[in-house]
Amino acid sequence: KSPDYPSIHIESEANVTGERTVVLAHARNRLWKLVGEIQEPIDYVLSMDMDNVNRKLAHVEECLTLPSDWAVCCTNTYSIYYDLWALRTFDDWVDKDVLKISAQRRQRLFRHIPASEPPIPVKSCFNGAALYNYRRLKSLNLTTYAGLDNSGTRICEHVVFYQSLLQQDPNLQFYIQPKMLNTGKPRSAAVWRLLRSQVEASFNNPNLTRYYSTK
Repeated sequence: KSPDYPSIHIESEANVTGERTVVLAHARNRLWKLVGEIQEPIDYVLSMDMDNVNRKLAHVEECLTLPSDWAVCCTNTYSIYYDLWALRTFDDWVDKDVLKISAQRRQRLFRHIPASEPPIPVKSCFNGAALYNYRRLKSLNLTTYAGLDNSGTRICEHVVFYQSLLQQDPNLQFYIQPKMLNTGKPRSAAVWRLLRSQVEASFNNPNLTRYYSTK
């Protein structure tokens, strides 16, 4: 614990090896284990990547407007929703591992989601930050991230986690909350050309100023 900030606990571990997804899965599992050891009651857990994608994370409280049985609330991005690898949707937007399709096809899957859109039910998501309804999840095994499939191929650890949650409780509901926004990652010039007018329309919409002015 930090002597200056006693409520902050920093975990570190040496000699964790393997694919990046394996290391991430190990870290996420360890953090959930630590959460489970906390004695005080916990309502929500915010998990976020500690890099520039969340430099302007805002409106997390909008997760609390989701249907009362929500389990996970993932962030949107001010400009272009970037985390297609962790995303699985109920429609054909992203229904498979995007790394298994061509870069040209993958490029066409990027979207701008206006903050005016209703919450989007999904099978899996992250996009740099997610709020977990711990009251809904605490009875489940949450240390189920994995970075490799049974054949040893690299996979997105978030997708494995969500699949495990649904196996334990098929009634769980996961959402992208369009009003919860982060900075995200820059996309290619080609993607920006395709979506620039949509992004600008959201930023210029007076009804959405309270969301986009944060950036």
